[in-house]
Amino acid sequence: MEKQCSLQPIIPLAERQHRVWLLMKELTYVYDVRSAWNRSFFAMAAHDLGMNFTGGWNVDQHYQWDPNVNGEMADIEDREHGVVNLGRLNQTEFMRELSDSKVLIGVGNPWWSPSPYNALCQGVPFLNPVSTSMWLYYFKLTAGMQILSWHDDDPWNRKGWSSQHPSLSLHDPPSVFPPCLLPTQELKLTAITRLIQVRLQCPHRQLRRLR
Repeated sequence: MEKQCSLQPIIPLAERQHRVWLLMKELTYVYDVRSAWNRSFFAMAAHDLGMNFTGGWNVDQHYQWDPNVNGEMADIEDREHGVVNLGRLNQTEFMRELSDSKVLIGVGNPWWSPSPYNALCQGVPFLNPVSTSMWLYYFKLTAGMQILSWHDDDPWNRKGWSSQHPSLSLHDPPSVFPPCLLPTQELKLTAITRLIQVRLQCPHRQLRRLR
């Protein structure tokens, strides 16, 4: 991954598009129970922050979804209000678009995606969702695993977190930011505002540092 990342030139922060990149390759990810955001949040945030929320996702009504049971999914793309879908991208296109963004935002699914590592080595910080959904409770209970959420009385105890990218939960801002302590939209917007100003030092060395 380090070799692949080094092939993509790093774009200075001041020269990147004023946008965040949504970590989702399927529309289903913002509809299932693991979604970390209200679907209306992206257009609202785009308006309040004056920047686009962009991604490249596929609209497949049958990918981990049954429209006959759950109803048809409406695409969240709303270009007029700053939510932009570039469609499915190949790896080269994805790396180019990701590196031209100011922050990568996880939506809660898929787990363990390599994309946050791609982002960090391009100097793009990652907002790593932490979830307490009942789906996670059920999954971990039936799998015989420790039940993880976050502890309300000790929210910064990382042993109690269940995040989209668990290994990156061990790392600190500004490269990785967990929004578990952001219960209001105002605080979420503040976190994004801070992240889009982050200049990670020696981006191509980020993967080595995270080992």
